[in-house]
Amino acid sequence: MNKIGPLILIASSLSLPVSDVSAEIVGIQAEDMRGRMVDTARLQGKILLLGFATEDTSSELTEWQTEIGFHSRVTLEGGDDVFVVAVADASPFPWIVRPVVKMKLNGIHEKANARLAKRFEEHQMAPPSHVNDIIHFVPDWKGEIVGAFSLAEDMDTPHLILVGRDGVVAGRYSSPSKATNERILARVKELLGQNPS
Repeated sequence: MNKIGPLILIASSLSLPVSDVSAEIVGIQAEDMRGRMVDTARLQGKILLLGFATEDTSSELTEWQTEIGFHSRVTLEGGDDVFVVAVADASPFPWIVRPVVKMKLNGIHEKANARLAKRFEEHQMAPPSHVNDIIHFVPDWKGEIVGAFSLAEDMDTPHLILVGRDGVVAGRYSSPSKATNERILARVKELLGQNPS
């Protein structure tokens, strides 16, 4: 597969406060850690949990997304209608250390997959055969994706952007907490009740 950089297409202003409703139209094309292409244009009709973190906070982000993703897919019966993408801002690292950074991010990705499989087992459910493909981990080597979402100056904490079936942002959230998770899952439940475009 040819290596290409991320392509980001964002309509409207992105410098909005954390909220449950906004109107940005999201479009991202980028390669994940396994060389798979993540193209949000192909996800019309699905709900996207789009997370952002630095290399230091990627573990916290994937723990957060695992919890939200599991409950969205299983408790709310969203199944494969819910697509999870974690974006790690790797732009501060020069090319010479990128192999080491990539190795660390790969480890975080594997732990996230194992954590997700364990969540199924805790609920006495067999993990789906594609459990290792549920979370897509995208390294943002140039900071272009993070910058497009106006998060470059606010990456001390993980962020989660919820995108509806129509590709429009339905909520922006920061700093995982029980209250925040309840808000996100309530919003996901609303979105799951929508008919695909």
